[in-house]
Amino acid sequence: MKKFILISILLFYGCGYRPSSSYTPKTLGDRVYIEVEVSLSDPENSVLIRDTITKAIYTRLKSVTTTRKRAKSSIFVKYKDIKFSPLEYDRNGYVVHYQADVILDFLYKKGDKEVKKSLVGKYDFPIRPSAINLHL
Repeated sequence: MKKFILISILLFYGCGYRPSSSYTPKTLGDRVYIEVEVSLSDPENSVLIRDTITKAIYTRLKSVTTTRKRAKSSIFVKYKDIKFSPLEYDRNGYVVHYQADVILDFLYKKGDKEVKKSLVGKYDFPIRPSAINLHL
């Protein structure tokens, strides 16, 4: 069993395998500027989107957010659309569980390089008294 594990490790390193997190510092840099366009129709969730992206940049990509002048790269996020689909009804026919599809447009800039992406995030949630999606 020890030989198998040793051979597997040597094979991965011999083939040039590297986890994707090892490429992030080269691509993103250690300081990132984030700007989220606030939606006038849904300002609370726009703020939560910015906080979630900032947390993901720090925890998953090991970079920190900073001002535009000090940043090595920039990410601009536009809250494009949100669609709600009912998933579950109660016995009276009222919706008690929804799925939210949040569509965000991203623009990544570093030097002369620009990359545009549109991403869809899905979130299932039960109906609560608050209209804010706390787990986007």
